[in-house]
Parts: sequence; C-alpha cells; structure tokens
Amino acid sequence: DLAFIAVGAFWGCFTAGLRLLKLRALDGTALVSVLSLPLVVAYGLWFDPQLVQVPIRTTIEHGLYQGVLFQIVALVLYSRGVAQLGATFGVAAMALMPGIGTIMEWLLFARVPFWQEIAAIVVIAAGVVLVAWSSAAKPIRPTA
Repeated sequence: DLAFIAVGAFWGCFTAGLRLLKLRALDGTALVSVLSLPLVVAYGLWFDPQLVQVPIRTTIEHGLYQGVLFQIVALVLYSRGVAQLGATFGVAAMALMPGIGTIMEWLLFARVPFWQEIAAIVVIAAGVVLVAWSSAAKPIRPTA
C-alpha cells in the first residue's frame, strides 16, 4: 500500500534529519511530537469529523498507547539505536515496529491479530534477521 511506502519515507526523513541537524534523540522526538499533534488533529477532524463522537475513555487509552508508547518511547529508542548501532541496524529494527505494535495491541487490548498479520510479522522478522546477518558479516570501516 501507498501508506506503508509513505511511512517508510517519513522514517527515512526522520533518520536523515537527526543526522543532518545533529539532534539528540529526545530533542528530535520532542520536535516531531509537538509539530505533528496539530496536523494529526486537523487531518482527523477534516477527513473524519465523527472522531469527536469517540468515547473519552477510548481516546485516552489510545492517546496513551499511541502517544506515549509509540510516539515518545519508540522515537527516543529508535534515535538512540541509530546513533549507537548505525543506520543499517536502526532501519532494519524499525521494520519490526508494526509487528511489535500488533503484539502489544494483542496483549494490552485483547485484539487477536488475523493470520495475515501474523504471517506479515514472520516475514518482516525474517527480513530483519537477514539484513542484520548480512550487515554483521561485512567489516565495519572506520570513518575519518
């Protein structure tokens, strides 16, 4: 789908932006969080005005889950991982995020994933292992 391509491109831009602007993990996360919130709210209300009818409990649950766990924790850990491990491992590990999110949703909200989602998680995990294995086999060249 086009959405997955767009998300991958946005993560790539985030990674490049961290390096280009020499931002620390927390600074980059704060920047993305603050700038994206009004855009997400405006987009949601424009394209689906019925969002205001969602129960407040559901809004708070998903706000904590998406806002705290994935917006803050995932971005900080991703940024630190890229800084520590390099972009190849960081991007490969980022591919696991949808799978990790699906598993967390299963554990936290008792939403059992469809067999297609489970198959996708297995394929993605295999791809990450393949990338990590092939990258680990190559010698690391020090930069000047």
